[in-house]
Amino acid sequence: MSTGSPGIALPWNRPLLFRPLQARLHIEAARQGMTDLMKLNHLNLSVTDVTACVEMFETYFGLMRSDMPVNEHMAFLRGEDGFLLSMFRAKEVNYPKTFHVGFLQDTPEQVYAIRARLLEGGYAVPEPQQNHGRLTFYFDAPGGFVVEVESFLGE
Repeated sequence: MSTGSPGIALPWNRPLLFRPLQARLHIEAARQGMTDLMKLNHLNLSVTDVTACVEMFETYFGLMRSDMPVNEHMAFLRGEDGFLLSMFRAKEVNYPKTFHVGFLQDTPEQVYAIRARLLEGGYAVPEPQQNHGRLTFYFDAPGGFVVEVESFLGE
């Protein structure tokens, strides 16, 4: 079972970032004769509160500290699939209105479960909505950006 912060077990045991989509992309690439897909290696976020963002990503999304620095100025977290999320502190953060960081879950039940955990943790999280064949919600993360949690319906 995956773990977030020490002593906190997450209720799912899978890479959190786009696993079903990744499998579909590999199948389609094989059909088209492509042998290698480009893999997203990292994302850098400017955030107003590095410490709170680290706590959120570890506790609720299963990211783990890498072997690079994690402090109040910068942090480097890894997903189970090797994806690196880097964060650097900024005085102000102004992302475009539609910018967000999305986490795909395997089932709608997992969307509801993570929402419940976020509510217990004091986050203001709206009720999930059905939208374009997905169950999804968005919330304001500490640090000045938006996080989405979603699952496809009917898969």
